[in-house]
Amino acid sequence: MFITVFQLPRIIFRSLLPVFLTFALVACGGGGESGGGGGGGGGNTTLFEENFNTSGSLPNNWSPTGLGATGTIAHDLTAGYFGDGSMKMGGNSKAQALASSFSVANGLRIYVAAKIPHYARSDGSVFDAGVINIESAKLGTGNAHVSISRFPCGTSVIPTRIEYYIQTSSSEVPNNAGNTLGFEEFSCGWEPDDFTVFKFIVHPDGSSEWQRDGLRKLSFGSHFGTGEVKLNLHGGGLDAGSVPNFYHWFDDIWVVK
Repeated sequence: MFITVFQLPRIIFRSLLPVFLTFALVACGGGGESGGGGGGGGGNTTLFEENFNTSGSLPNNWSPTGLGATGTIAHDLTAGYFGDGSMKMGGNSKAQALASSFSVANGLRIYVAAKIPHYARSDGSVFDAGVINIESAKLGTGNAHVSISRFPCGTSVIPTRIEYYIQTSSSEVPNNAGNTLGFEEFSCGWEPDDFTVFKFIVHPDGSSEWQRDGLRKLSFGSHFGTGEVKLNLHGGGLDAGSVPNFYHWFDDIWVVK
């Protein structure tokens, strides 16, 4: 079963997105937010929001940081989740939300629309790129990320792989440390080539999960912690020696309690 939303005003879409996803998943029997103690607290208190509608070379709500500060981070008015602006990132770039850290206590939901274009290499190289990173900002909080691996089309390996990772901490929850990894693999021409909505959820009971377009891709029952996290976006490699020559675009970011 599919529910299609055509050109709803952005603010209405964002306010109804959890309802649409929940209805679709219940009707279809999909993964989604069922179980695990509910969906990130169940409320809709917005802690941070970014739609990249303002002009400028670097959106004001973001700061380049780390080794990737010299990579491409720019406002792109030609591409967007709903036809307006987005943030274009490439090279070994990294941008961090200029907002106070977000507490995961009692649940949290982070939505990020990201565009990962079709891509193929012919030189035999392999590149790993970070996309979204939920970084511990306070002792006692876990970490999580989404990353992508690209291999040349025509080789013996699957050319596109999206990985989902969750790591918990034992600092505030004794005997809790652990991690889990999940992934999706796509043949050439079948990988997502438009904006796809990634969602990271910390449930009120401390369990956590990654979703893509409303479907659960990875879940972890260990307690994620009770501290705070920062939101980082990446346009490039996971390390300085692995810089892909493709871009990521980000739009409609929403952090909700």
